[in-house]
Amino acid sequence: MATIEVSDEIKEHIKALATEFGKSEATILRLALENGMEDVEDYFRAEAAVKRLQTGEEHTIPLEEVERRFGLAD
Repeated sequence: MATIEVSDEIKEHIKALATEFGKSEATILRLALENGMEDVEDYFRAEAAVKRLQTGEEHTIPLEEVERRFGLAD
């Protein structure tokens, strides 16, 4: 498992949450990681998609075109 350095501000925030809710600091950190992993994954996937768009490897389709293709246009 990795060891990370965090700011004093984050350490204090973790301690405050643990105290306020009667949980261990390890529980607070575990929950933060579990719930934050999806956000981190989404961020990196979005970043990769933007790069593919910028390099022309991937393209977008205007909504009007999608509606036309699937017979959803007015």
